[in-house]
Amino acid sequence: MRTHLHVLFVASLLLAAAPAVANEINHVAGSPYFWEEHKEQPFGVKLNFGFQYDSYSAAINKEYQGNGDLQVVRDLQLTRTTTTFNLGAEAGVKGVAFFLNLPVILGQQNVFKFQSGARYPNYDGYAECLAAHTGPGTDGKVWLCNPDGVNALNSRTVLEEIAAGLNFSDVPGPGEPGVRTLYNGPKRSGLDQLHLGLRWNVPVFNQFQDRTKPFWVLSVDLGLPVGDPKDFRRSPDGMPLCAGGARCTDPQTQRPQLNSAVGRGVYDVTLATTMSKRSSIFDSYFRLWATLPFAYTSDSLYAGKYDFSGDWGANAPSAPIRGGLEFGSDFNLYHDDEKKFRVNAFAAASLTGVFEGQDYSEAYELLAGSPTLNFGCGANQAYPPFCGDGRLNAIQYFPGLTTVENHAMLGARVGVNMRFSRHFFMEIAYGLAHVTEHFITYTDAGKDNGLSDANHTPGVVDLDTNEANPYYRPVIDQVGHRYRVQESLNHTFLINFHILY
Repeated sequence: MRTHLHVLFVASLLLAAAPAVANEINHVAGSPYFWEEHKEQPFGVKLNFGFQYDSYSAAINKEYQGNGDLQVVRDLQLTRTTTTFNLGAEAGVKGVAFFLNLPVILGQQNVFKFQSGARYPNYDGYAECLAAHTGPGTDGKVWLCNPDGVNALNSRTVLEEIAAGLNFSDVPGPGEPGVRTLYNGPKRSGLDQLHLGLRWNVPVFNQFQDRTKPFWVLSVDLGLPVGDPKDFRRSPDGMPLCAGGARCTDPQTQRPQLNSAVGRGVYDVTLATTMSKRSSIFDSYFRLWATLPFAYTSDSLYAGKYDFSGDWGANAPSAPIRGGLEFGSDFNLYHDDEKKFRVNAFAAASLTGVFEGQDYSEAYELLAGSPTLNFGCGANQAYPPFCGDGRLNAIQYFPGLTTVENHAMLGARVGVNMRFSRHFFMEIAYGLAHVTEHFITYTDAGKDNGLSDANHTPGVVDLDTNEANPYYRPVIDQVGHRYRVQESLNHTFLINFHILY
């Protein structure tokens, strides 16, 4: 059923576009456009470069039913900052253009802090609250008395030892707030994909060739993985930690350079259709797109050695399909046709859908290689049926990719764009986006094979048999323990430059 929905979704993106009330987004190198309505040369070139800064924050909360009621309780606050330099070029003839884009991530880092709240240690009445509750142990008291404020005594991530090996050891005394930062992630930089593609201004659908028609551009973008796939090893020297926090000895798992990588090892293709039209002082557009992963590099966390779909109750790992729509309009503030100078304000909105799949989630660095999640055969007895099976060597060290639930991203962008001549264009913009709430540890326990014998129960996934999904971890995937992303916001600042000929 899910496959059918994916096919229908992609088909609708390609067929459902309707004319909107032209915009720089639809300029194809080599085709007629503003102030180039009568091009003497059919050939055109564009050079694109720019900077983008993203500041993303999200609450990483966890299910809990220690008091009998299933609820999502406050836990951690993620802040992720990313600085990107975008470099690209496009060359075209008579409305058909080839392009390349290379986003270079100059810096990226995750910081995980305990969430603050109206009530945390040292609030008025805290001591009285502790005295009034005589639950099992100090932890129970603190949890009851601090439902909003989180510290090392009540964080589910800390109490369930998922953060083991992150060099966090703060244990505040009663009434003390303690250290508020759980972990500062490694500083990452580098490349993920090189984008190569084709853009085509559909014949006739060019407003400067036929004033009654909108612009219509179709594009195909092939994403080629060119950077190292990112990984996370908890010890400073890159040696992974096995169960109990001891160093693992398998040299194949020692890849410290990948602690600074940003790639995913994913090949994908993006199909898009854009229509736009200029009317009076407005330049408006409407765009539909879909990104479909189709292959992976041999060293990615999606590679064949991580695929246990033939032997265990698991599906082959696959990156999520993404797609969405974007629409917006420019509003002309000033123009001088003689000097080829124009200033526009613009606004745009977007809706992006992300289908369920395995992904680097917001909690990736909290989960990858956690001694509590590693098989660690001989040390971690939580996973006895998986020990000694050579087919599972690749994930003795928990890779950190998790099944992420379907979710959406809602965004808006405002800014100013300026054309200083026929050959130079720039834009400055600010964007704000929200990610809808969703579970980020959503892995199935496995698949029932219908057998009935001493080791199998029909209708039930027997976790001590090959019906089990090797990626399933009850401490994060079982109902009552799952992680959920909430209260997210992403702020984006960008400045782009385009040189056109």
